[in-house]
Amino acid sequence: MMASEMLALALLAYAAFALPGCYEDAADARLLAHTVCDKTGGCTALTLEYCAAACRALKYGIAGVEAGHACFCDHAVPAGATSTPDAECNATCSGTTSPGQTKERCGGDLRLWAYNATVSYTHLTLPTILLV
Repeated sequence: MMASEMLALALLAYAAFALPGCYEDAADARLLAHTVCDKTGGCTALTLEYCAAACRALKYGIAGVEAGHACFCDHAVPAGATSTPDAECNATCSGTTSPGQTKERCGGDLRLWAYNATVSYTHLTLPTILLV
């Protein structure tokens, strides 16, 4: 595969990885309806792939991570959801905190990083894509 083809593929993969983006959330009315795990436990090793795989297994198309330790799913981001700058979704996923690991972004304080759950993120991280 040529370098230009690899770059095009990486950009397409990043588009799937990054969409739909960072959204405001509320503790008393979650943006995504199904809770996989939250601060009460179960997400001690949260990664984007862990959350996406859980959502895929439950037949949801959208995964969302929040505060580095919570995972949610739904069929779509609700109409009227308030998007925020991506920089507000800057918490490190609890499963990517060891030295030498590529840090993944897992939302923020009441900021949900929502993305396509139908894509596998096992070997797809933002720094890897930017270095291709």
